[in-house]
Amino acid sequence: MRKGLVLGGGGVFGIGQAHILSKVDVSKFDFFVGTSIGSVICSTLASDLKFDSIEFFHKDMPKIFVANPFSKLNIFKPKYPDKELNRALKSIFGENRKLMDVKKPLFITAANLPETKLKVFTSEDLMDSNMLMWEVARSAVAAETYFKPWNGYADGGVFANNPSMVAVASACMVLNYDIRDIQLCFIGTGSGTNSERFPSKNYSLFTWGKWILSALMRGASNSMHDYFVRSLPVNKYVSIEFKRQAGWKMDSPKDMLLAEKAWDLDIKKGIQLVNEF
Repeated sequence: MRKGLVLGGGGVFGIGQAHILSKVDVSKFDFFVGTSIGSVICSTLASDLKFDSIEFFHKDMPKIFVANPFSKLNIFKPKYPDKELNRALKSIFGENRKLMDVKKPLFITAANLPETKLKVFTSEDLMDSNMLMWEVARSAVAAETYFKPWNGYADGGVFANNPSMVAVASACMVLNYDIRDIQLCFIGTGSGTNSERFPSKNYSLFTWGKWILSALMRGASNSMHDYFVRSLPVNKYVSIEFKRQAGWKMDSPKDMLLAEKAWDLDIKKGIQLVNEF
């Protein structure tokens, strides 16, 4: 059997993934697939780096998500500067480590902006594998409206916030695994009540766009990929998800701490599920 670890995106709520993975043996996984913040964690695991992901969330997230006080006055610029984000990624991966340096196959999703389609960076592709690891991760975490794109790429969450179907396709087409031998363990960053309420009164382009983007990144992509994977003849599929409270924002370190406490039992259950996987 071929086991794959799949991590979804969700900003600060990747703290749930970090807690689970800090308590399990990830050497059982044969390949890794990640989107957005999940791509950062997956990259460290595939590279077998000594990385304290919990400390990363606690110490770096409050520095990364600090808005420019004038950002609200200019809706044509990203909400956050990327100086601290770039610094954090370089400190994790170094400035010279390449995608080819991973110990196990790695697949990272992003949005190809010029072509408006999904891009899957992979350690198994000659061109991709020569890219710097921190820049691949930077491309994957460039959440739309939050950070500026990187080299024409942005957060892949709009296309595949739960990249489980990407995992199946990559395992079969790139790694040549038999679909009946594939076992996937997906860990999300929370689903449930959408913080962006349906625009029941103001049906403007702005309110619709805001709602659709939020719906895609937090719900639609997750449910579609989950549905399709379960309908395929994969050997095993385990999905671990959390419940976000209304109003929690994926760029709020304060909400991250609230989630960390609220998810304590779910994290323990997640640890048990991964250990049994």
